Amino acid sequence: MWWLVNRIIDDQIEDRKAKEFIEEKYGMEVNVISETNADFVVGHSYQMAFEEQKDVVFTVTVDTENYATIYRDDYKMQLAFYELKEQMEDLLPELEELGYTKPVNGDFVDHVVKDFRTQDSVRWVILETDRQLDVIEKSEIETVKKFLDLQEKHKLDFQKFFITDQENKYGIFVDLRELGDHRSLEEVEAYILKESRGDLSRVSLQMQDKWRGAATQAQTERFEFRSVTEGDQWLYCQAVNAQGDCTETYTTIVFERDQLSKQNPKLAADFDAIFAFFDNIEPPLATVNLSILDAEGRGMSFSLEERQSYASTQELINDLFLD
Repeated sequence: MWWLVNRIIDDQIEDRKAKEFIEEKYGMEVNVISETNADFVVGHSYQMAFEEQKDVVFTVTVDTENYATIYRDDYKMQLAFYELKEQMEDLLPELEELGYTKPVNGDFVDHVVKDFRTQDSVRWVILETDRQLDVIEKSEIETVKKFLDLQEKHKLDFQKFFITDQENKYGIFVDLRELGDHRSLEEVEAYILKESRGDLSRVSLQMQDKWRGAATQAQTERFEFRSVTEGDQWLYCQAVNAQGDCTETYTTIVFERDQLSKQNPKLAADFDAIFAFFDNIEPPLATVNLSILDAEGRGMSFSLEERQSYASTQELINDLFLD
């Protein structure tokens, strides 16, 4: 029984020491909201909030190093996150004048605490617009520049921001750590265009949108350009050149049940239709990687270049299929 009493007393002493450390460090009365005991996954920590800042909940970790108890906390990082959220809410009318709103789905402001020791954290803002962003117009870059001016004017403390369309399909990404002091309109434009040209997700979507009609014409009732899983993403750009043109793709093509088989008398014609689709893409692709699957997700992967090793499509099929 005494061991339990002693354990409770020890815990109370440790709780009091953690509180006293934080109160002395920041000069404010603090309340312990919850405690997480150490296990194999996480260490011992407390969740606290100051009496005068109850909305700012922060974590205090307890570690033992060289036989000494070390307390570390993320109060300043959580405070910066809280203050940024408050500032952005206050600036919503000005943001709406620029055509930006809070996202309908997802967070408006978010952050991640990376390291308690170095106090390293990253905060970001996500804005939504009803404008189309598949092609980044000069006017959109001018609006981004106005937002950057707003950020500088109000000393908004975040490291990166995203602007997305309402479908959350296309967007603009800016990392202020990379942009640095290069904030003239010309420099912002150069940064955004460079980022967009190297954004493989954006290039993939643009390319798929551009060639969707041709893909629909090429496919038959036996196969279609689509993903096996839900969603219509079937073309992925894997590399671009200096101009932002895709040079290497990965594409999924799904055949209907029992059609991806040598027993399908039109399989060679289907393969030729697939090959012709890629042959007509401009500018030409250097590498085309194909994943041809049946309805259950079984199939094969090969590059379009491999067909050059065969005298005919039928010879390629004979080599690929065992049935």
